[in-house]
Amino acid sequence: MANKSNNRTLIMDAVAKIITNDGYGSVSMSQVAKLTGLSVATAYNYFTNKQDMIITTYHEACERLNQYIIDHVSKNGAPDVKLASYMHAIYDFSKIQPTTFLFTNSIFNSPINREISQSDQWIDSIMQPWIKIARDGI
Repeated sequence: MANKSNNRTLIMDAVAKIITNDGYGSVSMSQVAKLTGLSVATAYNYFTNKQDMIITTYHEACERLNQYIIDHVSKNGAPDVKLASYMHAIYDFSKIQPTTFLFTNSIFNSPINREISQSDQWIDSIMQPWIKIARDGI
């Protein structure tokens, strides 16, 4: 089972690298297979199509970013301290996981963003850190 989980992660890492380096239009199942060393059929075992692969990768990247922010935002202090810690968390994440950070930005500026942004799940995912900070007193 670990191998299946690893394959899925390899595929999503490849999607993020391709989009970050070459843009949204450069992603294909065959390009992902080539980059991962897996077969195209293996990619289809995890994702129904290119769009599903990109959207799933994006949602999981946003979840990692959001969780990092929640874990690293100051729980104490004045609102300006909390806001500064929020901004530092984003900056720190961009340094620790640059591909993930650049990937989320690339998707935000791509044609698929309109479809993703119409999803309530996406909105909930993006708003989660802001809601948590607001509830905690900023």
